[in-house]
Amino acid sequence: MKMFSRNISKSRERRSLISCDEETTMKNHDAAVERKGEKKGQKDTAGLMAFLASNGRTDDIVKASNDEGFLSKLLAEFRGGKLTTK
Repeated sequence: MKMFSRNISKSRERRSLISCDEETTMKNHDAAVERKGEKKGQKDTAGLMAFLASNGRTDDIVKASNDEGFLSKLLAEFRGGKLTTK
């Protein structure tokens, strides 16, 4: 009986370790995806700011730095190729 109970205990321990490994793997994956998204957002924002600056749209740069909704609108237009020069 003790042997059977030890085997069950070891089996549970292995499952627990596997579960922890899977959880750690998922957390690491999620963190990597988040970092990749942040880098893309930073790259897009930098590209947008460069576009605005090169087209004399400094007022839009100032407004976007103070208004998150306006920045999101400009980024969507920039990503879609719909942003124009003034």
